[in-house]
Amino acid sequence: MIPSNKSLHAVRWLISPLLTLVLVALLLQPGEQSITDTGILQGPPGLARDLFFIAGHIGWFGLLVVLWRWTLVTRFHTTSALVLAVLIALVVGTSTEFAQTLIPNRGATLVDLLANYVGIVLAVVSVRYYETRSLTARKQFNN
Repeated sequence: MIPSNKSLHAVRWLISPLLTLVLVALLLQPGEQSITDTGILQGPPGLARDLFFIAGHIGWFGLLVVLWRWTLVTRFHTTSALVLAVLIALVVGTSTEFAQTLIPNRGATLVDLLANYVGIVLAVVSVRYYETRSLTARKQFNN
């Protein structure tokens, strides 16, 4: 049985909010007593550990934009969907970073906030590149 567009849209509307909740839970868990094992390198701060965190922020927030855009495009024009996805990611990235100041053994850092924003920007560039290539390929195919 082939799933209908309606059921595929429903799946999209489950995946993006679920990822958002998982990301918020990961970012807001206490530093000393983590809710879940995240695979984060334990130990004193160092370059390898910092790069691990930065890469994680970039990857998670890039994925957040891509998935929300994928979800929102079912209801909005592609550009509007991308703008809304970016706004969601900006709100999540900024608010969780500042909320970390209220969590025991956590704190907000400018590096993490910038890494969130870098992930968002890279996702926008990637999505726009993909859209442009797809449009170009369709035009060439139709000619």
